Formats: sequence, structure tokens, C-alpha cells
Amino acid sequence: MPLSTCASPILAHCLINATQASATSYLEAGTYMSVPKNSETVLMGVILGAHGIKGDVMVKSFAENPADIAAYGPLFSADHNRQFKLRIVRETHKGLTVHIEGVDDRTAVEALKGTELYLPRERLPKPETDTFYHADLIGLRAVDVNGTTLGTVTAVQNYGASDILEIERADQSDVDLIPFTNACVPDVSLQNGTVTIMPPDISEVKPDERDADESKNAEPDKS
Repeated sequence: MPLSTCASPILAHCLINATQASATSYLEAGTYMSVPKNSETVLMGVILGAHGIKGDVMVKSFAENPADIAAYGPLFSADHNRQFKLRIVRETHKGLTVHIEGVDDRTAVEALKGTELYLPRERLPKPETDTFYHADLIGLRAVDVNGTTLGTVTAVQNYGASDILEIERADQSDVDLIPFTNACVPDVSLQNGTVTIMPPDISEVKPDERDADESKNAEPDKS
């Protein structure tokens, strides 16, 4: 399945990288913080800015295979007022060079910087067993094996090793980072709106320590 990527090659849990990520967070901080999900659309990418003088743009794709951002038809702005038909020009380590149909000059392109590119959910393939869209995980209630509420999944992160669920505790006192593995997340129930958490040790990584962790563990973007 072209959009999916396993959290670990030996684990069943997988994540699909088409995610409700925040374009503002990406542009300003290089992170993949997620925003509340919208069941009707999925954020596929964000326009980073102009490339050259012929109207091409640089696009950050949130699909595992970056070029798949153009594989499911035209994309839309967040307010659905604009439609974007993409043609992939080339892939680079910085992102995709893309031409948007009807946008042919640098001035018009520069006005699109930061625009989020959404796709109607029904166009995406149905996830396979134990495979999940990031957007489906955001907002799920995190519970322990006894059903006690621990908090809420607020984001899906990846610092270079594996996918991690960011869970805000129920009392909002802290944030826990839980590896998205069968051992730590034995059950995901979209029907019940829950993820069951069995962390070996609750992560003590605090929000103000994430930059240090990311710089130590993250690998350069590869295309």
C-alpha cells in the first residue's frame, strides 16, 4: 500500500503519513504537530514557497511516497474555496517541485506560501488491518488495560526512530510520549474512540526537552 509505513518492520501497527499536521508548525519549527481531525478531509501537504521563475512551487508532502500527493486528484485549500491540480516536476531532499495548473508566475506562487493542501477522505484507500491514518488517531481517548482514562492523543510524532503518540494527560499536567508499537499500544478501537496504553515506563520527556531529543535522534529528510 503506497501510503503506509510500519512503525517497526516486525510490528503489526502501521501508520499512514497523510496526517492532520499543522503547516504553521512545520514552516516555523520543522515539526509535525497535529491539529484536531476533520473526518471529511485529510491534510496531504503544504506549499513551502516559490521555486524558480516559471511558477513552480516547493511542496512538503505528508505521504510516505511524496509523489502520491498528486495521485488522488485535485487538492483543496482548508476553506475549500480553492482547488489545486498538481503536476510533479521532480523530487528533491527539500521536498517536491510541483507545478500547479493555472499558476504560471512567481508572484502568484508566493501568495500561496503556507497554503495547506487537503484531500477529501473518501478518495483515499481504506486502511488495511492494523494500519491507521494519523488523522484517525488524533483525538482518541487513551486508556489503560482497565479502561481508566489516561488522557487524549494530541499528535503523532517521529524523531527519527519510530512513530510516537503524544498523549496529553487527563489533568493536563503533562504530556507523555508513547511508542506506537504492539507492546505499548496493544489495541486501537476507532469504533470506541480509544487507544489502550501499556507503556513500560511513562515517558518523562517534557515539551521543552523535545528540541534536544529531535536534534539528537532525527535523520535528515530523504527523498
